[in-house]
Amino acid sequence: MLLFKAKDILTAFKTHAPALMRQLHKAIKESRDDRGFYHLGAEEWASVENISIDYAIMEKAQNLSMVRLACGWSDLGSWDAI
Repeated sequence: MLLFKAKDILTAFKTHAPALMRQLHKAIKESRDDRGFYHLGAEEWASVENISIDYAIMEKAQNLSMVRLACGWSDLGSWDAI
């Protein structure tokens, strides 16, 4: 489970994954509102690098802390798992 302030994760993306950040901005810029649900620009979203936040940011960041959490977590992994 990851917890962070929005400004901190944005800074981390700008620092450690600037190309990914540019791709995401393009997808957001081309998004459309469908009654409060935003659809990212399909072509732009399809071009975004397929990389986990672990590899893109977490393995490179120096300002992280870990805290043990015992809460009975069950990671579904994807919508298909539901």
